[in-house]
Amino acid sequence: MARTRVHIHLNHANIARVTSAPGGEVDRAVARAAGVTRDRAKRNLTTDGSVDTGRLRQSVRYQRIPSSRGSVTYEVGTDVFYGEYLEEGTRDHGPRRARVLRFKPKGAAGFVFARRVRGVRATRWLSRALSRLSASDYS
Repeated sequence: MARTRVHIHLNHANIARVTSAPGGEVDRAVARAAGVTRDRAKRNLTTDGSVDTGRLRQSVRYQRIPSSRGSVTYEVGTDVFYGEYLEEGTRDHGPRRARVLRFKPKGAAGFVFARRVRGVRATRWLSRALSRLSASDYS
């Protein structure tokens, strides 16, 4: 029986360039998917009808996160504090130290006093954008 000996030489620099280096092919593909997710999240915010000033929609961004294991990681999100409240919703709530809440509704001339207020329904504007990712979004 004949024997065949095979030697495989890996070029680790080229493998790193393709898989995990900034600007590599995998990095570009994941960046494209992050951009698609950002655009869909902005579209979700627009179609929900919950846009008042557009501040949240304009603040949705994506950025590359440094990773120690050589993986490619991107983060899509916002730095506006109420983005999380719209994403996950809030429950009914009332005052902590006072007897009533005092606030001025949009377009109202005076203040409103209430013992409790309804929470905000979760819109899942970012989760829906992430769940619609497909393989074609990476290419």
